[in-house]
Amino acid sequence: MIATDKDLDLKVHTRLEDIDPAEWDALVLQMREPAIYHSHDWARLWLKHFGEGIAPRIFAVREGGKLIGLLPMLVASQRIKIFSRRRLAPLSSASAPAPQYLGPICDPEHENECIELMARELLKTRDADAIYFEHFLPGQPAEKLVDRLAATRNAIRWTGETTYWVPLAETFEAFWETLPRKLKKNIVSARNRFASTEGARIEPVTNKEGVEAAVEAFRRHSIARLGDKGIDSTLNDRRMADFFGNLARASFERDRAICFGAWLGDKCIGTIFGLSMGAYLCYYNGSFDPEHSNLSPGTLLIDTLCKEAIAKGHRKLDMLAGFGEYKHRWAGENCAKLQHATVPLGSIKNLPFTIWERMKAKKSGRETHEDHEKQ
Repeated sequence: MIATDKDLDLKVHTRLEDIDPAEWDALVLQMREPAIYHSHDWARLWLKHFGEGIAPRIFAVREGGKLIGLLPMLVASQRIKIFSRRRLAPLSSASAPAPQYLGPICDPEHENECIELMARELLKTRDADAIYFEHFLPGQPAEKLVDRLAATRNAIRWTGETTYWVPLAETFEAFWETLPRKLKKNIVSARNRFASTEGARIEPVTNKEGVEAAVEAFRRHSIARLGDKGIDSTLNDRRMADFFGNLARASFERDRAICFGAWLGDKCIGTIFGLSMGAYLCYYNGSFDPEHSNLSPGTLLIDTLCKEAIAKGHRKLDMLAGFGEYKHRWAGENCAKLQHATVPLGSIKNLPFTIWERMKAKKSGRETHEDHEKQ
């Protein structure tokens, strides 16, 4: 399927293999804030571990053959009790890895044109009842695409979890001065306790064997803290464990990972994984052994990750969404509510979902946008 607008061509692909991985990632790196969730590896590994029976729908925009826009999507069922509908949503959304910022991947110079072309093509969808986007921030391409869709269809929007980030600086010394006094006191105290403990050390992961050990330690610590039954599905599910392991390995091979382990003798008591895409760095996963929480390995690993991130030229550490007191301690007021939006496509199947989503919109305090509906 090809749509044309002036010198731009849009084609909808149903196989990931139709897009060259190097071309995909080169486009991601042109984004204002590229994220690991936009990478070809993320899409490839998600399809491998979670995409059984799913045919991706990849909207690719080209100018003279050059890739300038991508929108990786899928059609999947959504259920509320006895009701069901089919949604066209970003690839890997509403799944265990909990990705953020999914939406159009565009060359900033052509972002508006790409979004216009994508919106027109999305509105032609006949095998889905609604279009859905989740976990995006105001000003991101996903919001611009939702705004364009809302110009001709009803759109229901609501806010979700809070996401946090830590502004970094050109030097660690300058960064240190920005931290709250209480946090700095806790870090210094933790450093002193750790330094006075025989056999305690923090080491970077520098090879594949280290990645394997860190991934396994992460899973072991998480189970020890939360238990097999109460553990979050993102850690306990075998597919998720395999997905995370493969993502960590692929990121390490492409020099997109900053990983450290905290050790006590020959025992790993903490891990931290920072995954980057260009200048963007996210604190993707971390863990510590609850038996050694008195040594504050989590605090020290974040401290170490920030120091290494600054040395590598990163200016922001995204701590992602989800509640965690440690996130608030490090990020302070640097946080925002993630946005969600549904654009119904006219099917009667949307009725129970529309009622449910309007309730969420009202509860979140986000006004429901009902623009010029043209069914």
